[in-house]
Amino acid sequence: MNPILCSVKVCALAESFGGVESSFDPPPLSMTHASMDPTLSKEAGITENPIRLSMRLEDIQDLLDDWGGALNSISTHRDQNSNQN
Repeated sequence: MNPILCSVKVCALAESFGGVESSFDPPPLSMTHASMDPTLSKEAGITENPIRLSMRLEDIQDLLDDWGGALNSISTHRDQNSNQN
C-alpha cells in the first residue's frame, strides 16, 4: 500500500463513508479498479494518485499532525529507497 496511507494513525481505511470517524479510500487502481485492464484504466484517466479523505469528529490538530507526519514519510521513504540503489 501507499507509504502515506501506511503512516496514518488517526484515520482508518474506509469500508464505508457513513461512519463518524475520519477515514480514507486508497487509490482506485489498488482497490475498486484493481482488476481493470491497465490500458482501459489509462484511457479512462484512472491513476494511482487520488486518495479520498473523509474528515469527521476527531480533533483538527490530531488530523493535521497525523496527515502531516504521513506526508513527511514520503521523503523518508524516498531517501531509504535512494540509499538502496
